[in-house]
Amino acid sequence: MKGGPMKKRIAILATTLALGISSPALAIGSSPLRAQPQPSAKSQPVKKSKRSQRIASASGFNPTINGFSFANWQSGSLSEETSISLLIQLFGEQSICQTVSVDHSCTPYPKAKAFSQQFADTIAFGRCEGMVVLASTMFASGKPASGLSKQEVDSSILFWWASQILPSVTAASESTKQLAPTELLPLIANGIANGSSSTLGLYYEGLGHTLLPIKQVQNGNVVTVDVYDSNTPLVTQHVLINTALNSWNYTAVNASGNTVMNWTGIGAGSLDVIAMSARQPQPTSYFAG
Repeated sequence: MKGGPMKKRIAILATTLALGISSPALAIGSSPLRAQPQPSAKSQPVKKSKRSQRIASASGFNPTINGFSFANWQSGSLSEETSISLLIQLFGEQSICQTVSVDHSCTPYPKAKAFSQQFADTIAFGRCEGMVVLASTMFASGKPASGLSKQEVDSSILFWWASQILPSVTAASESTKQLAPTELLPLIANGIANGSSSTLGLYYEGLGHTLLPIKQVQNGNVVTVDVYDSNTPLVTQHVLINTALNSWNYTAVNASGNTVMNWTGIGAGSLDVIAMSARQPQPTSYFAG
């Protein structure tokens, strides 16, 4: 099925995500680039017209092996039951349910019910976040995504898609969106070096899209970040970051060679980096209040 980029950090959550939960600190570590090779003798001239490639890191993630064979897709709203179930998975029964019956049926708090109805509609923008996060977690476990049943794939993609509403995730997004593209490069490299353990979010003209960085190479002022994109299965895509201009460009091409996305950005606010460690379920008193 055909799917497009989703609106990340959902607009309806801008105020409601102040759930009173402290956000865990991101594990931000610098992964320095390799030094360029030096000439072995003074008699050998240095070629100033061309700079050597410097590979920061590569995770070994291969979209043709570790990604999904199907593309991101859009759909109608989630059912109230599914939406409430996702909130329970993220925040726990005590945070969401006013009462729980013997058969584990949940009577949600009024605020949780209202929130779930708004939340249910946001799936229409696509599942890119859920797909790349699930692919990352499967890669980290050493298990192929093909080993999951269709039911497991569907439920896992939904859960990881929903994880973007966790306060720790939104806090990490807002924090890293304060940084310029060049300042984000150490975070991207760190995630790659640790098994593609962070997502890269792009923001363009009111839309957002989530990618999984898998390799980073610098050539002069241009850093190429290879990524897995759920919109174009089996095809490795590339985000180009210009360190001199603090800008980026993303032109995604499908297997037929057709351009399906052409986004650009400059300065802070156009990218975010979210570590997988931020996506931990956590209780809240928000809905009961």
